[in-house]
Amino acid sequence: MPFVTQSRWNARRWGTQTIDAIDGAPQAILDAWGVPIRKRWLGDFTGDVVPLANGKRFRVGPNELLRWEHASQENLAADFPGLAEAGGFKETIQLDAPPPVARWRSQLEAPPGVRFEYQPPLTQAEVDEGASRPEWAVGSWAVFDATGCKIGHIPRPVAVTADGARHWFDLAVNPQPPWGAILTLTGNLAWLETLPASAWPVLVDPTFGYTTLGASTSTSANAVCLVGGVHTAAAGDAITGFHLACDSYPDIVAYVLPSGVGTVPGARLGTPVTLDTTDGHWRYVTGLSVAMTAGVVYAPAFQQGTSLHFDTGTGNWRAYRTGGTLPDPWDNQQNISGTHYSIYATYTAAPVGPTAAQLAAALQTAYQLPRRPPPVAVPY
Repeated sequence: MPFVTQSRWNARRWGTQTIDAIDGAPQAILDAWGVPIRKRWLGDFTGDVVPLANGKRFRVGPNELLRWEHASQENLAADFPGLAEAGGFKETIQLDAPPPVARWRSQLEAPPGVRFEYQPPLTQAEVDEGASRPEWAVGSWAVFDATGCKIGHIPRPVAVTADGARHWFDLAVNPQPPWGAILTLTGNLAWLETLPASAWPVLVDPTFGYTTLGASTSTSANAVCLVGGVHTAAAGDAITGFHLACDSYPDIVAYVLPSGVGTVPGARLGTPVTLDTTDGHWRYVTGLSVAMTAGVVYAPAFQQGTSLHFDTGTGNWRAYRTGGTLPDPWDNQQNISGTHYSIYATYTAAPVGPTAAQLAAALQTAYQLPRRPPPVAVPY
């Protein structure tokens, strides 16, 4: 859902993180887009906890330490270029010797509807069209909430020896709807067992990074309308801005979808505006007030752009392409699917009437009625 209220957009960055041993296991409680996310370690745990500057270190085996930390943008960007916007949750498993089994499991809990999208190698057709996917993103997972907002990204895990050698490990995600997924990290035990003494300790990095950005980029010579990420307007709704992750400054606008989500765009809503402000990889324009009609379905569209951030995905994330302009109405359609472009439209929600409590408070103030005492709990 690339349409979000301004308050949700402001809450997209991860907030306070709690990292501790809870109920006999290492746990981390995070939040993104204003909703809670919990990660729980499912492996061995001796009960030994050591505070760190930005988190905690847990003993999870005779030769294994688990570090969970709140990582800054710089820390994450060094290992995963383009991943972090404002930090993330950095997980490091320190191995002082080959483990009995090179497999570690954890549980990720999120609100119902969370979706994990595997990022395979790009197809030759995608490469020919100018798309690129960094090495750390091949075999990684993009994570979206039920509305289509990107919660974060789990890069492909990497093991780094003390002398700097790197070796990719694998991460499997087993969805457990509606609450989340089981994450299984599998290493190459044969490789670990051949390492010389100088290679230890080995650090395994299965970071869960905050980012709303797509991990891959592409260049489009055509205008694109995201007919799978839409908003059905209520009375009083108005678009206040657009945000698109790219390296150019394309025009952008919303279109009416006369037949609903996933269908061919129709009339254009107003005049296209140019993304004129930069915030990292984001290009955006704010301060708009474009009224939408109640009951009508809208989708955002942008003109051709360079280094457009996207993730590969399933579901109803379809789009239509046309020429390099944003015509009114939309024409020359070409249906594409499976691409989650990093685009969001912010809007003001329709005003909501006062609640019963607010009305009571207003009446009490106006007529200075005595307050009723709070209800008393009656034991059963």
